[in-house]
This record gives sequence, C-alpha cells and structure tokens, in this order.
Amino acid sequence: MVMKAINERSPEIWTIGGGKGGTGKSFVLSSVGICLALQGKRVILIDADLGGANLHTFLGINKPGISLTDFFEKKVPLPDLVVDSGIKNMGLLIGAIHSLSPDGIKYTQKLKLFRHIKQLNADYVLIDLGAGAHFNTIDTFLLADKMLVVIIPEIIAIENLYFF
Repeated sequence: MVMKAINERSPEIWTIGGGKGGTGKSFVLSSVGICLALQGKRVILIDADLGGANLHTFLGINKPGISLTDFFEKKVPLPDLVVDSGIKNMGLLIGAIHSLSPDGIKYTQKLKLFRHIKQLNADYVLIDLGAGAHFNTIDTFLLADKMLVVIIPEIIAIENLYFF
C-alpha cells in the first residue's frame, strides 16, 4: 500500500528509541505497526536510523531502491518514498542506507522532514530511531505524540539510557 495523498489531519506520531543498539527497538516497532494495521489503521513505519537503517529487513524487503536519502539529496517528495510493506494498511519509509550519519543532516533539512512527516496520509506514523543520543535522534524522539524506549537488563544498556 503506497500512500501518496496529503493527509487532512496530522497522523499520531510514535517514536521508539533507546541508548543502546540491539535491544529490540525495530522488532517492537514493526510488531506494533503490524498490530495497528491489522486493526484497519493506516500506518507508515519510518526507519530514521540514519547510520544503519535495517527496519526493511524485519519486513522481508531486500535491497530497497529508494530511501530517505532521496528526500534529502534528490528532493523526492516524502509520500513518494513510502513503499508497500507487504502488509495491508502499512507502508514503509526506508531509512538512509550507508549514506548519512546520525548528525549528517542540516537543521533546515530536519525541519522540512518533520513538516512532511506530519502531513503523511496515515492514522499512525511510527518512527524507529537509531541508538545513541545524537541531537538529531533526540529531536526526532521529541517530535512524537507518544515516546517509547526499549531497554534490556544489561548495565551498559541502562547506563546508555540515562544519556538518552
């Protein structure tokens, strides 16, 4: 399901983050997205891990042809980058693949991205963040109506969450 129209009202935005990688953020986000989509809600998942996007892998999508890189570098409209996830009512906006660092987008680019996210034609936009407390990661986390963190019972994960 590729959703290209502009929404008349803003979608509810949820972000999921945490201080450490490998805690299950992408798994939790994709599971929540699937549950909402199966309830008939229009959902767009966004992989905002600019350093190592891999949410597409959880959905069985190999070698994505388009990504957030196209929004930043080629000026492709954000709705045109939403691909079919293979699950009814759920689209996926694939993160930048090996081309941007978490701190690699400009302030004006970030504001433009946030504005376009709020205009996506969906009931819910779920944003998967990369690990760490980079300023762009934290700004994206705070964009949300609902913010979730995932942590595992390891000292390093707990310590990293304090910095998040």
